[in-house]
Amino acid sequence: MSEVISRTRHQVLYDQKHAIVRFCGPVDTLQIFSLCDEIDSFVNHYYYNHVIVEIDSNGGELQSLLYYIQKLQGWRKIGVRIETVALTKCASAAAVMLSLGDVGHRFAMPRSKLLFHN
Repeated sequence: MSEVISRTRHQVLYDQKHAIVRFCGPVDTLQIFSLCDEIDSFVNHYYYNHVIVEIDSNGGELQSLLYYIQKLQGWRKIGVRIETVALTKCASAAAVMLSLGDVGHRFAMPRSKLLFHN
């Protein structure tokens, strides 16, 4: 049985095999801290080793993205697999988050719009 919990700008789904968090809104300090806290909770309290991050964002701050990258390295060291999925739009810093999913576990929906900067 799964359980859905609604947060300020993203939703969380706990399933038997993996945890899913839907990241909506800007890539800013509040949202990234909240996302990282959720993933830490999945890993440390619920003992998930597979997390799916569904992204629907126009992007945001570089500093927040760098914090996410730092946390991502820590999760990978302990064997957590991060899968990323672009839903409807994924631009700028959010597109980088999409590309940071584990190899073979990065997806975009057929109608999703992706925008990468140089």
